[in-house]
Amino acid sequence: MNLRNNLFLISLTIIIIVISSCKKDGDTLPPVVTIDNPYEYKTYNMYDTIYISGNVKDDNFVQSVKISIVNSNFEPVLNDEFHSIYTKTYNFNTSIAINDIHLNSGLYYVLVTASDGTNSKNLYRAITINGIPLVFKKVIAITNVNSNSYNVYGINDTLQSTFMFNYTGDYISSAINNNYQQIYICGSVNSDMNAYDLGSNSIQWSLTHENNAPFPSFNNVYFNNDVIYVSYYNNKIIGYNRLEGINMTAHTTTGYTPGKTYIFNNYLLAQEKNTSGTEYLLSVYYTTGFLKVSNLISVIIKGMETKDDTHVYLFGNTAANKAVMTIYDIDQNGYYPPHAMPDASLNDYVKIDANDYLLSIGSDVYWYQQSTNSLTTILTNVNAKHICYESLSGNFVIASGNQLSIYNYPSGIYVGGTTLPYTINDILLQYNR
Repeated sequence: MNLRNNLFLISLTIIIIVISSCKKDGDTLPPVVTIDNPYEYKTYNMYDTIYISGNVKDDNFVQSVKISIVNSNFEPVLNDEFHSIYTKTYNFNTSIAINDIHLNSGLYYVLVTASDGTNSKNLYRAITINGIPLVFKKVIAITNVNSNSYNVYGINDTLQSTFMFNYTGDYISSAINNNYQQIYICGSVNSDMNAYDLGSNSIQWSLTHENNAPFPSFNNVYFNNDVIYVSYYNNKIIGYNRLEGINMTAHTTTGYTPGKTYIFNNYLLAQEKNTSGTEYLLSVYYTTGFLKVSNLISVIIKGMETKDDTHVYLFGNTAANKAVMTIYDIDQNGYYPPHAMPDASLNDYVKIDANDYLLSIGSDVYWYQQSTNSLTTILTNVNAKHICYESLSGNFVIASGNQLSIYNYPSGIYVGGTTLPYTINDILLQYNR
């Protein structure tokens, strides 16, 4: 082949590349997407199958098609499908099973996303999904057999109690995950943090205690949005998923050990105690584990609840063991008390809704209403050490000694009760999801 032919081939190759490049650079038209099925606002029930069909066309080539089911925030809620292709026309015909029992009833969308490598096109088709109704299953009571043994009982809506399992160890706290039917029971000095399956009542996994005697290994366990936050005595908070995988780790202030924790927006709030003194901190961490801010606080916190986008209620006691409710302003990093508390210890509290709380203080139960900033006595001389609210029945449950009692909210009328063999250390509510 002579020089002239070589130059011709090189020139031709360059021209083809340039033309192809220009054509791609000039591709401004996205694929055209059509959804034939399902029709708009079609209704499905849990365990139904969504059959999805339609067509994608492009003036050049369709490179990929993804089919998803998304919620009103356009977040995927079921397994999606991805098809890598290279054709001008693509007919899709597939199905997606509705198999997540945690889906709430409401509006969802079939989302078809097509791409030609340069441009993409989204097409939505609204559907309605009827989720499984929320059903109350039982009150779970953790009772103290002796200093190293705890029996766990389930009490159904007819107040019949059933032994579930025994926890061996020195109990410190517990939490429940209704989404995946797990309960977490946390020891202190010489015991593990165990995750139990509420179907089989058996241990699924454990966090081994750190042989830290006479100091604790664990201080607290807290559950929020499918993450289990465990406060270790040795200056760390670790967030685990339901399978024991680690989601986040926060290392607390040097010389301080973490206790109660709470998720607020994109922050993790943690109370921390000076290991060689009596001072307490309230520290705010990003959910990545990095510290945002930390300052002294005079409240020994029993729990925290969201007030609004920038404020959190803190419930607890003073160093003199007197009840206190204060509000923390996360933007200003400051505190202010909305209402004076009775001159007694706060035993426990429960959030009813954004406006209403029940507080067990001393021997009485009080109703706090945010809208009127009022505190009203609704029960006297009940000595409730633990309290929770069952929203489906509109009743609240209190535990005093080995007695479990149920009252109507907000009237305070007695509904019923039962007696367990041992003192109740905590009560939790189990639902079907």
